[in-house]
Amino acid sequence: MIELERNTFGLYTYYPFDEECHRHHMRIVRINTYSNGNLQYDHLFPPPVRNFHGCTLNLCLRVAHPVVLDFRGNRNDPKDLQGFDRLFGIEADIFRNLAKAMNFRVDISIPEEISTIGGHNDSTGCFAELASGRSDVAIGSLTISYGLRDVFSYSISYHQSPFVFIVRRGLHFGPMKQLAQAFCGSVWLAIGVCCVGGMIFIRLVIRHANPSTCEKLIGNPRRSDCTSLIITMMGNPLQVLPRRNSARLLLMAWLLATLVLRSAYQSKLFDTLRTSQRMPVPNSIAGLVENKYILLADRYVNFYPENMTLIVLNVAERYRFVQNSESIRFATFSMLDTLTWHNQLNWNTSRLTYIPEPIYLMQVSMFFKKHSILRSIFNYRIQQLMGAGITSHIAQKHVVKKFQGMNERLQRLPAISSNMLSGLYLLYAFLMAVACLLFALELLAHRNLRVKRLIDWMHLVERA
Repeated sequence: MIELERNTFGLYTYYPFDEECHRHHMRIVRINTYSNGNLQYDHLFPPPVRNFHGCTLNLCLRVAHPVVLDFRGNRNDPKDLQGFDRLFGIEADIFRNLAKAMNFRVDISIPEEISTIGGHNDSTGCFAELASGRSDVAIGSLTISYGLRDVFSYSISYHQSPFVFIVRRGLHFGPMKQLAQAFCGSVWLAIGVCCVGGMIFIRLVIRHANPSTCEKLIGNPRRSDCTSLIITMMGNPLQVLPRRNSARLLLMAWLLATLVLRSAYQSKLFDTLRTSQRMPVPNSIAGLVENKYILLADRYVNFYPENMTLIVLNVAERYRFVQNSESIRFATFSMLDTLTWHNQLNWNTSRLTYIPEPIYLMQVSMFFKKHSILRSIFNYRIQQLMGAGITSHIAQKHVVKKFQGMNERLQRLPAISSNMLSGLYLLYAFLMAVACLLFALELLAHRNLRVKRLIDWMHLVERA
């Protein structure tokens, strides 16, 4: 509004393009005149801009598979960067509907660098193009959850998706832990306490009890080897059985207990090897930190420890690292819809799932230069599309919800492979090495008196 003369004011508006769609020549039009308390026309505000008359808007695109955009063309070819023929995805379809309703065309630019908002003219990617005026609109999974979003103008949110941590389900345990997984820690502790307690009991009886009492409790002290507890537990027979019934009852009770333990261990070990899930997936962000997951990210974030973060810029590379990690605990983050798209494309091979606790809710919007006139124009049309259910229909077309349920998906049990039995091979090699060492000591005992005394002490054989 400008004062033309005393008590006379002119009301003006402007249009972002002139009649020939020249971008740098705004068209200024006087829409009304206020004079002596009266308006020349009844309307105070100009009619909203609803038609761009085929003019071209510069669109900055951030490719973010697949929820927002997928550009299928040559980024260096100017012809491929004009129009919507090579744009696919939720935001592409929404923007295509807006272009049809408001009658405009687009010239697309796709920056190579990451799009981040800076507070002192140091923005990058699409935000740098908005700040410099090279682009009018920026789209591509840009969210109003950014901390410095007020540096630019943005539209209302037309799509939402949780931002979650992505992990691999069914991580393999290490070789020895795979064997130990058959029993929980408390069961292993009870077995160890029984073995150690039995060995101590045998030693105390041999050392402090008289021969008759010793024979009643554990049998002949010359034949009572502490390692017999371990030998019988592994299913090997004893060479000499005790003669007294009391000692035989104790031996029978121990043999029954070890039989139950061996049978239970074999069945539990087989079940551990045949199930697809090895390592349980944490249910919270705190569980990731507690289990020492290494976060693969394009930047350091304030919701995960920096010393447990590894920088990997490409999101496809981050997904590949997490998918291929067999024993290392890797995690990354992305929109849940991005994970859904990946699982849909790789349904037979994907092992990626998500942590139920979300980081935050991503609200996708279009960004404009600060105080851009385009913001109100686009908001009006976006509200119309949302009210008609078009935006939700587009989202359902591109994001199939059933592929989000990777946590509940039933998978065919894989065959037992050599990798699953690597711990068994390692333990067998260790036992064979110990057996060879003991055999070498036995041979050496025939030539060395000290070695013979050591072997006799290990077997509790008293010299006559």
